[in-house]
Amino acid sequence: MYKSAKLLLSSYQPDQLEVGMMFAMSVKINDYSYLHVHKLDKLPRDIDRYITENGYPVKPYIMALEQRNPDLPERILAYPDQIKWINYGHELFPFEIEDINYIMMNHEGYVGIWMEDDYAVVDDNDGTVELTFITSMMDEEIDEDDDIELNDESWQ
Repeated sequence: MYKSAKLLLSSYQPDQLEVGMMFAMSVKINDYSYLHVHKLDKLPRDIDRYITENGYPVKPYIMALEQRNPDLPERILAYPDQIKWINYGHELFPFEIEDINYIMMNHEGYVGIWMEDDYAVVDDNDGTVELTFITSMMDEEIDEDDDIELNDESWQ
């Protein structure tokens, strides 16, 4: 079953910049702001200036939705190296930077994450997780056999 979660981008300070690192910038369209992610295509000549203009690189994390008890720590459901797949209409595709941007712009970071009955999110076969768009969770017909729960916090 899919459970709702949040895609968050966390910045970090690397020892050195590498091609392929992701950077996030705030973009405003009309009156709406969202984070737009781009990859570093080539190393800049002036790394300090690049970081000043673009900030530190970011990595994606999947977090459990906010808990009602503020004393509990936030629960990380998936780390960057585990986020590999996204379900587009019952077919899995590699999770790409375009998916991150789409989710951030259109769904404010909300995603669905596949969870087993025991609330495990990581596939034991390859150590990765499967995501879907939050609208895909809502668009599917929910019948008695489906177990899609958007606000159930019992698994947190």
